Order: sequence, then C-alpha cells, then structure tokens
Amino acid sequence: LYGYFQHGPEWRRQEIAQRTSVDWVAAYIPRALSSAALFGVYEWTQPPVSRYIQGMLAGGVDGCFGSEDFDMCLQTYINTNAPGPTAEAQFRALVTNLLMVAQRIQDVAGDTSSADFEALGRAW
Repeated sequence: LYGYFQHGPEWRRQEIAQRTSVDWVAAYIPRALSSAALFGVYEWTQPPVSRYIQGMLAGGVDGCFGSEDFDMCLQTYINTNAPGPTAEAQFRALVTNLLMVAQRIQDVAGDTSSADFEALGRAW
C-alpha cells in the first residue's frame, strides 16, 4: 500500500520502492507458508468438528453415550434427527440438547465415582 498509494512515512515508501525481487520473496514466503499451514489445519479439523456439532444438534451425543460403536450411533442420529435448516431450529435444538446433557450429568453425578468418569473418557 505504501508503494502503490504513496501514503505513509517517507522512509517506508522509499524502503518499498528499493526492494528487489529477492526481498519481496523473502517478505512473502513466510507469510504464504504460515497462511497455508493455518488454512490446512482449518480444513483438516473442520469435518470432525462440524460432524460433532451436527451430532450434538441431533441429540446423538447424549443418546450415544455408552454405545459400543459411538461413531455409527452418532451418524444414525445425524441422518434421522437433524434439525431444520433455519437458524431458529438449530438454536432450539442446541439448547434442548445442552439441557438434556446437563440433566443427564446431574442424574448420574450423584452416584458416579472418578473411575466411572475415567472409563467414560477412555470410551471416547
């Protein structure tokens, strides 16, 4: 922007005008690599995170606790109980399912030991 629009401090505009091709490459390669890494991580984590959110909205996360095949159970909930496409329907489903999870934790927490929580963590 300094070089194209001629705005900013004079020393900065002169620095930009005097850059060689090697200087431009040295300035932009680290930015390009870090951007590629950032978007690569985003693309890699998006499918499992969105699947988990879909499962939460469909009620599958709460309904599949303790299942022998959690992934298959969750996918069944997603396929058969997905909320409607409106933001209102998705928000309502999210609140409903969060309340169900909270209620289940309250029901179970009274007679649950730390070993039970460890077993649940290993099952996940």
